[in-house]
Amino acid sequence: MGRVQRDEDGFTVYSTATPPDAFRVWDDPHAGRRCTCDAFARAFRAGLDYECEHVLAVLLLGTLPEGETGPGSPGPDPEPSRDRLRRVM
Repeated sequence: MGRVQRDEDGFTVYSTATPPDAFRVWDDPHAGRRCTCDAFARAFRAGLDYECEHVLAVLLLGTLPEGETGPGSPGPDPEPSRDRLRRVM
């Protein structure tokens, strides 16, 4: 299994490869949970609801604490909505 490290901007998930790859996971108040991996980026561009292995690793540890946001986010995420968001690229 990889390693998940929490910091002030979200989480860094390290792969088990040598050398390990590092991926960022955070909660975006406008687009929901995000990851920097290629698989997530492709699914996001296609408008799919997708949770990559890095997001799932973070979810295994628990959800993002209230008020914690990702890089460049304007502020805390209000109550999460289950409505489908329109993603604009």
